[in-house]
Amino acid sequence: MEFFIVFMNCRYKIHPKKIMIKKSKPAEFAKPKPAEFAESKPAEFAKPKPAEFAESKPAEPKKSKPVELNNFEGLLVMRKYYGDSHRNVYYATDKYHKEYVTKSVFSEFWQGTSKDGVLTFPNGNIILTNIRFESLEDIDLVESIELNITSNIYTEVIPTSIFPQLREFYKMRDNQLPFFLFKYGLPLCEQECTLRFNFKENVEKREISIVVNININYNSKTESFLTPTYLVKEIEFEKDKELYLQSCPYFFIPEERIDDIQLMVDKNIVNLEYDDDKKIVPLVKNPTLDLYWNYMLNFKRVDRTSMKFTPDRKMKLYFVCYNEYMFENGYGGYRYSM
Repeated sequence: MEFFIVFMNCRYKIHPKKIMIKKSKPAEFAKPKPAEFAESKPAEFAKPKPAEFAESKPAEPKKSKPVELNNFEGLLVMRKYYGDSHRNVYYATDKYHKEYVTKSVFSEFWQGTSKDGVLTFPNGNIILTNIRFESLEDIDLVESIELNITSNIYTEVIPTSIFPQLREFYKMRDNQLPFFLFKYGLPLCEQECTLRFNFKENVEKREISIVVNININYNSKTESFLTPTYLVKEIEFEKDKELYLQSCPYFFIPEERIDDIQLMVDKNIVNLEYDDDKKIVPLVKNPTLDLYWNYMLNFKRVDRTSMKFTPDRKMKLYFVCYNEYMFENGYGGYRYSM
């Protein structure tokens, strides 16, 4: 057998017998000696010393500084809490009511007597004004009086204990019942109006005589008007209870004298004072009967309201609130819920 090798384009002939393969022993590698390491201790790391912090107290929330009622009304915040969105038309609302009443003619002094504690007024095309007790002694027998007008969503209940404060504010006489709707005239056409007398404990029911002026109404039944009025809202208030009102109050009458009064209006704290002469707590500066369109504390614009005072106990508060009486097509009713 012949072998040829081609190298650099040249052909070389190799004889097979002359090829000798020398057997080689496998290479012996020196076994590595185990390395001799000096015994080393694990590295010791310095333990961090605990940081020494000064004792810190939890941050206290910022408290609003109480302001006096006069100052609170002077703040910019009063633009949010005082007044009503429709107050620009209030100056004319009572004008239409008075014009409506002046078209009527006086008819009689009507005297009615209650039966089982209920007195029902006559109705028809009439206007009722100047409602009053025939005898002042009857006031001492009654705990409260409830006025109800049919198809009306709100019934006003007034305790006789706050009659003096209401009469002074409404500019009424001592024998008059302080329901503001009767001051300038309550028109009755198709509706029925009743008074319910709630007698004091240990007092037997008896007949109560009431006198009222009746005018014959010569207005057209299609005429309508909107008149400002006041309503009394009773709230049984206790500590840590949110004060909920949908109306706009001017002042409130507590069932007894209170002190250290603070009203929380959202995050604002307002200091209030009990008026010893009038025995009321004003919520606006110098509440005045005929200035209802200028200012009012509007609870509809307040997210959260609460109050605290001494003595710290459950107590009835009577809020005198603004409302409007709408009369149309022979029927009347209050515009706002209480």
